[in-house]
Amino acid sequence: MNQVDVQRITETFLLRAGAEMRPAPPGMLRVQLTEALDMAMMNRPFYWQYVRKTGGIPTPMELTLKLDASSPERGDLVHSGSPRFHQILRLLGEQAQYIRLYEQTSDGQGTKEGLHPWLVLNVKISFVCDRRKDTLLSLGIHLLTGTVRDHFMDDLRALSLTPTLPDYTFTIAPIIKPQRAFERIEYMLRDAISNGEDAWATEANARMAQDLTLLDRFYAHEEELPESYHIEKKAIIDQFMPTIQVHIVNGGMFYLRASA
Repeated sequence: MNQVDVQRITETFLLRAGAEMRPAPPGMLRVQLTEALDMAMMNRPFYWQYVRKTGGIPTPMELTLKLDASSPERGDLVHSGSPRFHQILRLLGEQAQYIRLYEQTSDGQGTKEGLHPWLVLNVKISFVCDRRKDTLLSLGIHLLTGTVRDHFMDDLRALSLTPTLPDYTFTIAPIIKPQRAFERIEYMLRDAISNGEDAWATEANARMAQDLTLLDRFYAHEEELPESYHIEKKAIIDQFMPTIQVHIVNGGMFYLRASA
C-alpha cells in the first residue's frame, strides 16, 4: 500500500468520525479528536474513568500524525506497517463494517431522479511470509450493469453523501443482487491473486529451505532428533511459509446519480 493510500484512508476515517483538522505543516496532520476517538485511540482509560466519576468537563486530546517520514516535525509516524495505521484499520472494521449512503442532489424543482445502486467493498490483501506486504483495494460494482471500478473511495470523496434519501429522489432496484455482486468481486480477487506475480513466494520458499538446511546440519550428529529440532523446524516453516490473506475492511451500498 503506498503512502498516498495511507493518507487518504487516515484523513477519511478521521473526518467521517467527526475529528477537526487543524493547520499543519506539509506532510503532517494535526487533528482535534472527539471524545469517542480519544477513548478509542489514545489509551487513557483512567482519565475517562476520572471524568465520569467526578462529572468533570472532558478534554479530548489533539493528535499529531506524521505522514512524511522526512518531515522534521514531531508526531506519530503513519505508514502501511505502523501501529497507528493498523489501529485505524481495526477501528474502521469495528465501527464502519457496513453503511448505506445516498448522493445529495441539488434538484429542488419537483422532478424525481433515480439513484443507481453500487456495492462497494474495501479489501485488504496481505502477502505474508517472513515479510509482509499489504495492498488495499476499493472496488465498486454497479448493480445495474455489472461494471466494476477500482479506487472507488477516491470517486466518492468528491460527492456529497447523506445517510437519508434526499427529497425528489428514489432508488432504482438492482438487477444484480448484492450477494451475486459480492461473488463476482470474490471471483475477480481470486483470479487476480492466482495470476499475479509470485516471485515473493518463490524467494520466501528459498529462504525457508536455506534455514531448514542449516537446522539439519546443526542436528546432523544426533542419532535421534530431539523435541527441540521439531519445535525449531515448525517455527521456521511458520515464519517463512507464503500465505495470502484477504480481509474485507468495510463496505456498503451507495445510491448515486447516473453521472457518478
